[in-house]
Amino acid sequence: MLQAKVLVIEDNPENMALLVYLLRSAGHTVFQAVDGAAGLEAADREAPDLVLCDVRMPGLDGYEVAKRLRSDASLREVPLVAVSASVFRCGSGQGPGGGVRRLRLQAHRAGAIPGTDPGFSPASTGEP
Repeated sequence: MLQAKVLVIEDNPENMALLVYLLRSAGHTVFQAVDGAAGLEAADREAPDLVLCDVRMPGLDGYEVAKRLRSDASLREVPLVAVSASVFRCGSGQGPGGGVRRLRLQAHRAGAIPGTDPGFSPASTGEP
């Protein structure tokens, strides 16, 4: 199994705990930051293979974190996954932009069936 260094930037403790648990259970090394500023510092220090970043945080939000990561030559190619418990539509002024290259998965409400986003397919994740 491929192990990665993953940086999780998330201000909600419950969401952070879940993401960290899932990533560590899969064998990845996880670094944590509770806000955008700390996330940028951790990204610079740890050189992660992947960044998961909450979209809506106080201070530097996920969009600003994305812009700053994309402006840093050493970090601009690191894949960035925007994480949000909120549901938003592309083209509504939210979603991709400011360094978020593509929005593949949309958040789903409790009780929704995961993976029902029409733009999602297991093949797009590299999983069998």
